[in-house]
Amino acid sequence: MEHYRHIEYPNKFPAFDGKKNLYSVDRLRDSITCFNVFDDERGKEIEYTVEVKYASTVDMSSLNHYMERGTSLSTPMEALQAIDIALRNPSALRRKFQQPK
Repeated sequence: MEHYRHIEYPNKFPAFDGKKNLYSVDRLRDSITCFNVFDDERGKEIEYTVEVKYASTVDMSSLNHYMERGTSLSTPMEALQAIDIALRNPSALRRKFQQPK
């Protein structure tokens, strides 16, 4: 996924969940890209096709509402999942915590 990010979104740092979801602070343009990556285990190149299309906006304000109310009946799971994925994603974190040059 990092290879794809460098090609399509060189100045953006979206977070990929490893399956099919890609989260970004900014809206990403829709795209379909094919690229080859050498697989060391198989000893050959594998072609990947990646399609990015807008699905929805995660309502991050639901976290604030949840904390204010303190109820467990409406846990903001979508927002928590997006934050979890972003914090686990190395490319997204690298941008935020790089040392200034």
